Amino acid sequence: MAAANYSVDYAFDMFEERPAARSNAAPQKAPEKREVPLRRVKPKSRQEKQKETRRSAGVSAKVFVVAALLLAVLCMQISVGAKKYELGRQIKEVENEINIANSENVRLNSVLSNYVSLSEVEEYATKILGMKKLESYQIEYIDLSEEEGVIYSSDGGSFWDIFG
Repeated sequence: MAAANYSVDYAFDMFEERPAARSNAAPQKAPEKREVPLRRVKPKSRQEKQKETRRSAGVSAKVFVVAALLLAVLCMQISVGAKKYELGRQIKEVENEINIANSENVRLNSVLSNYVSLSEVEEYATKILGMKKLESYQIEYIDLSEEEGVIYSSDGGSFWDIFG
């Protein structure tokens, strides 16, 4: 595949003089020469040059400001992404610690329920503390269905006076 040639090619051989051909044919007319009017380029004045310089400086400043803004936005995006990643990692860590604490809570509750169960309390009282179950004659019931009650008075006595 041939590469595209974007340059303009001129056929200069058209402008060269050709020797007359020896033939019986009628002589050909010489091609007409077209004159291309030349455009006179007027040199730019100092004011025009300064105006052009200011315009190009303004364009350069705008490009610089836009590039700086894009760079700032990119840096902020990277910073936000890093912060988001770090917070997500910390959240996972805390969730892991919460799961461990919940597992420990379940384990400790089961241990506590074993210590508080009636059979464990009874076994501890009889074996370690040396306690015995009450006999039926040792049990007394108090009937509070009548309008009797206990009245505590606060006459400034001590706490031990109540039981004395």
